[in-house]
Amino acid sequence: GDQLHWLGCALYVACRSSTADTVSRSGVVHGNCVGLTRLLRLCKLSLIQFFNKSKKWADMANLPSQFHDKIERLERNFAVSMVIFKKFQPIFTYMFLNPMNTTPKQPKSRKQRSQPCTPSKVFDFCWTLFVCVKAEFSEISDDLFNSYHLLLACCDMIFANAFMAGRKDLLNPQFPGLPNNYYDDNFNLPSEPPCVIDHLCQKHDGLPVEAKTIKVYTWRNHIRKLFEKKGCERLCLEQVYPHLFGGKLKNRFGKKNLSTPNLPIIDSVVHCESSTLDSAATECLRGDPLTLTGILEPNNFEQNCKTINKIYDAYVLNVGDFDERIFLCKF
Repeated sequence: GDQLHWLGCALYVACRSSTADTVSRSGVVHGNCVGLTRLLRLCKLSLIQFFNKSKKWADMANLPSQFHDKIERLERNFAVSMVIFKKFQPIFTYMFLNPMNTTPKQPKSRKQRSQPCTPSKVFDFCWTLFVCVKAEFSEISDDLFNSYHLLLACCDMIFANAFMAGRKDLLNPQFPGLPNNYYDDNFNLPSEPPCVIDHLCQKHDGLPVEAKTIKVYTWRNHIRKLFEKKGCERLCLEQVYPHLFGGKLKNRFGKKNLSTPNLPIIDSVVHCESSTLDSAATECLRGDPLTLTGILEPNNFEQNCKTINKIYDAYVLNVGDFDERIFLCKF
């Protein structure tokens, strides 16, 4: 086969085999700041090819069963995410205007105020927020049933934000979850955001009890933590990734210490992504942490997009999962 493909598999194994002590509460970070998706892109290796060849590489290298389990979990997670994204598209257009029909706005100058978000940007943000939260719950990531109901909870919250912000330009006027007089000039917003999970479950084959349970006990709790994330300690890169500064890595597989190969592929990945964990530790969502609204406000939205992407970037680099935002490129 292609030697570059095998090199990519070998480098992924080497990266995931290493750990580094950190100053964070977890005490350790796995990997050496190399993202799987970027590594595969540079090696011109598809995910399907990676799954097949990494298993063969693990057999040839006589790697422990933990690595086989990780690849199988990655494969299940990919299959679940692909199904969930296909479900996400009709759910979104059921509540919001079709992002494909959004007319792109002209770039604004730095002196102009923040522009209201478009359906296309809300679509990207909603999916990124979903995968960011899902990543924190390993028991859900490869579970189609629970992942789907977590998605419904995410869509419900994004709808509530658009509704409470009076963003009639985002919402689908045919959505039955809207009040009958919503588009009247004298319509007054309620004091609390509405819940549209029943409508979503009825139209898109969900279980309201399961979705509401996940919304209350899983989704809301974690979103509130994202609002409060600013108080987290900042990671020190020299202690998180000592090999970037001439130090050595620890190997979880019990073999000799690994050092980063002096290759252009790895070098470019590391230096492009090594600051991600450092910045993500101090990011937080902007809005009202009590009602979980205000996320789509013009003064908050762009920063919230950056925050969620940074947090998810940090997860992908640390855990070594594939980047589920790749589905957005195909939409």
